[in-house]
Amino acid sequence: MSSLEEKKSELERVLGVFQNYIEGSELLDVVYSKKFGYVLLGLPAADSIDDSDVTRLEDPETLVKEVYQNLAYDFMEQEGHSEDHTEATNLEKRAMREWMKEYTDQLPEYNYLLDELLG
Repeated sequence: MSSLEEKKSELERVLGVFQNYIEGSELLDVVYSKKFGYVLLGLPAADSIDDSDVTRLEDPETLVKEVYQNLAYDFMEQEGHSEDHTEATNLEKRAMREWMKEYTDQLPEYNYLLDELLG
């Protein structure tokens, strides 16, 4: 199997792990294009005037990073003292890791990306 096929296969595995989250999200979607491969669409929140983000998913790490960042904002919006995950306290970071376990347990090889995100 070529490296490109391996990347696509791994990306599809990661997509499977995040499928319910992405389908339930009003701000994220992943589409497949014959021209560009998988593309992540990030829509701005309803009260925002930002443009949509379009990210070509050339590797699974890009998807994991984007979804973990969205999950972190979701957590902070629900549970945190601030909406910004970069302002999370150590206690909030521990709670966030526990909250994200359903994903991190299935994708342990990408936990370093969550470590980078949470500092």
